[in-house]
Amino acid sequence: MPEVVPPAKPELIPNIGPYRRTFTCGHCRQRGLSVTTRQCSARQSLCSTGLLYLCVIFFWVPYCYDECYDVTHRCRYCKEIVGIHDGNAATQKILGGTT
Repeated sequence: MPEVVPPAKPELIPNIGPYRRTFTCGHCRQRGLSVTTRQCSARQSLCSTGLLYLCVIFFWVPYCYDECYDVTHRCRYCKEIVGIHDGNAATQKILGGTT
């Protein structure tokens, strides 16, 4: 009796970035632009809180950098997640740390 092998789970696209991009979906094999959803990253909120205490008029600055948001990229056809941009790592790079 032949052995049934389940299909491999498609891997997420590494270093996808915070902006929409064209890709071929590993789930449905369709090619198109990703649909993105932005969310504030934890480090972005911490930086904003720190600035709120240090200099109240600059608390909004961390929210000006698109790279600092956590962004989920989904296929516009099958709605599966194809990549995730980690805003915490980008915030650390902007602050001068290493990742």
